[in-house]
Amino acid sequence: MNRYLRIAFCLAAAVLLLAPLTFSDRYANLAIRILVAALFASAFNLLWRQARLLSFGHGVYFGAGMFAVVHLMRANEAGLNVPLILVPLAGVLFGLIIGLLCGFIATLRSGAYFSMITLALAKLIYSLGPRWQALFGGEAGISSMRLPSMGLSFAALNEVYLIVLGWSALGFIAIWFFAKTPLGQIAYALGDNERRLQFLGYRTHACAFRRSRPPATTHRDHPLPGMKAPLGNTW
Repeated sequence: MNRYLRIAFCLAAAVLLLAPLTFSDRYANLAIRILVAALFASAFNLLWRQARLLSFGHGVYFGAGMFAVVHLMRANEAGLNVPLILVPLAGVLFGLIIGLLCGFIATLRSGAYFSMITLALAKLIYSLGPRWQALFGGEAGISSMRLPSMGLSFAALNEVYLIVLGWSALGFIAIWFFAKTPLGQIAYALGDNERRLQFLGYRTHACAFRRSRPPATTHRDHPLPGMKAPLGNTW
């Protein structure tokens, strides 16, 4: 990274950190949504750009993390007392579990077959929504309130923005770091020529499976802006 890129990076970081001082709730909510969407898009881009795996069910992992976070916040209302800044970890773990299950099935095939399998899995999970009231809340969805934590009330979206910014930054760093790892480089080779990778002795299903668990779940401070997980807008 050259000098000018470092300067630009530092300026961008300063703007993002100081932005809450000037934000109204309206613009803070917009900034939160932009960060969440950017992290989701980056995770999808990593899956497609490197491994050439086109997933039509990527929103499943996003939604799984969102519902997990809201359920944990509801548990906090009942007295669990998990600090709000750590609540997004529930989304990471639950999204990872769903990614493991769906990824193992979907990566049994590649190309268009992989895409169709991810679409089928997404529709299968979506169809459970109206029937599994305890988890999804039916057509109305589920909602929760932000409780005070660590000396902050989190009544203003400016405070929520800082949590989302921190977790988003960790997600972007994880995506960048993954691309530099040996597994990330194998993912490039998998997307470029799967047969060549098989000839070199790699188990391409295992490589694709490990690669297909998207950082979209790292995501996973999604419900913080509105504190509601509506079924109709999740998948």
